[in-house]
Amino acid sequence: MEELASSQVHFFPLTDSSIDSKVCLLSPPTRFGSLYRERLERAANIHVFLHANVTEIHTDATASTVTAIDVAALSGSRFSIAPRVAALCSGGIENARLLLASNGVQQAGLGNAHDVVGRYFMDHPSIGMGVVRLQNQRHHRRLYDSSLALTRRRVNLPHIRVAAHLAPTERSQRELSLANSRSYLMARYFHSVSESYITLKAIRQTIRNGERFGPQIKEAVGQTVAALPKLLLNVPQLTLALLDNRLNPDFVSRNFQIETIIEPVPNPESRVTLSDKRDRLGVPRVRVDWRLTEDDKRHFKVTHDLVTSELENSGAVMVTDKEEHVAARWPEMVQGCWHHMGTTRMHLDPKRGVVDADCRVHGMSNLFVAGSSVFPTGGSDTPTITIVALALRLAEKLQTALR
Repeated sequence: MEELASSQVHFFPLTDSSIDSKVCLLSPPTRFGSLYRERLERAANIHVFLHANVTEIHTDATASTVTAIDVAALSGSRFSIAPRVAALCSGGIENARLLLASNGVQQAGLGNAHDVVGRYFMDHPSIGMGVVRLQNQRHHRRLYDSSLALTRRRVNLPHIRVAAHLAPTERSQRELSLANSRSYLMARYFHSVSESYITLKAIRQTIRNGERFGPQIKEAVGQTVAALPKLLLNVPQLTLALLDNRLNPDFVSRNFQIETIIEPVPNPESRVTLSDKRDRLGVPRVRVDWRLTEDDKRHFKVTHDLVTSELENSGAVMVTDKEEHVAARWPEMVQGCWHHMGTTRMHLDPKRGVVDADCRVHGMSNLFVAGSSVFPTGGSDTPTITIVALALRLAEKLQTALR
């Protein structure tokens, strides 16, 4: 607290409020390839195959033991692995896809005797609504404004970076029957009304995707040619947008949108299924049908109204735009957070889950699943730490089993 105050950073005055400030630690992304490459190369008991895609998991005649795993590369190389133990760690969509596509023995797919694989697909619904202005921007913005990049003007204390978000107190959650949530501020810049800036940003993202996933020159050139007349006609507007975003001057009194992310309600009708189309390796593509519930809508509305009113009552903000009622724009206003969860959920009952408490696929002796696909519920925050904890737990169990 003293370190925050010495940095001219303060929490919102929320004494006796129905919401709390939650502090979280921030860190830059860990680049596993850079950090662990040499250790993996030196390890005598690990072989890493790059650009190798699993296409099918084969089992014995009873579908109780994995006997082989087919692997293919876009270059045309193909091979198979005969594992003692297999751990599927391909994410919330791909884990379900591979289980469903591996239907040589079980027609419905591995672990899918009760039609649970692919169901309960979840992401964190993110909704921006309402506009406020901070009464003391200097004291509160650096702590609560999520638009500030990690390396720019967040709160950097010795050895740590911190940020804060808002959430109903435990008592409020119980009284109002609310799921978990987190709300924070997003600054509005000049570029938020600049179509030219948004177009330029889209072109930049296409180029970045090309650097990560392979050349996308055709898409980038097409976007640039189509946008060129618009960009040339709006050079002054675009210049102001770039300056505002890059310089981000502290003296500008900004409006802020309240962004709320809620814990999704597990819904069996929200699911991943196989498409009739196949990819270049012959594996069926997927269809993702993300469905929110009426409870999700109620949770957001009540949470958003509570956070907005409590901030206004505390004198921390002035509401400048309450916007239209949420029902008028639901679910079109909802965005995801790329947190794909729940499609191979954990449950002791095979009729209600795909893996048991040890992440082992029900009915199978040597097939395990790791990652957020085993989450039975989604929480309200980023799933990374929980994924890591489950992965370490599973690694210890597999190490003991292999010994």
